[in-house]
Amino acid sequence: MVDLKRRGALSPLFRKKKIPIRVPFYKDFSLFDKFCPECEEKSCGKVCEEEIIKFDENGLPFLDFESSGCTFCKECALACPNEIFDTDLPFKINAFAIIQTALCIGWKGTMCFACKDVCEPEAIDFFGLYRPTVNQNCSGCGMCVNLCPTNAIKMEGEER
Repeated sequence: MVDLKRRGALSPLFRKKKIPIRVPFYKDFSLFDKFCPECEEKSCGKVCEEEIIKFDENGLPFLDFESSGCTFCKECALACPNEIFDTDLPFKINAFAIIQTALCIGWKGTMCFACKDVCEPEAIDFFGLYRPTVNQNCSGCGMCVNLCPTNAIKMEGEER
């Protein structure tokens, strides 16, 4: 018999640290902590055409893909009064799309290409006509998240 209490005690050791999904084009992750809490304008959030830049309780910007994704328009980086951003950096967000196969209708045998149709970097592969997976081309834009009819796609922050 497995001792569930003992097994549960070790589970935090195997969980990944949750990393906030930040605005693209940043030079150094630590610059957010240095400049954003004191920024009164919050101009990056005001100029976002997709309205996906939100602010946490510390005044740090993060991306919320509930209603849309990032178009990499660079307006947020250009509007920032501090030197956090470099618009010459690659179009990449510190996030990666994860398809939850238990929720995905493609993995249950229904043809659905909602995520693939919107994916400009062609980061969604299919095995046959079903079972989508995310490949290394994922830019972290999150465009696929709100278009998924079953909410099967989530974005997970990753170190960059």
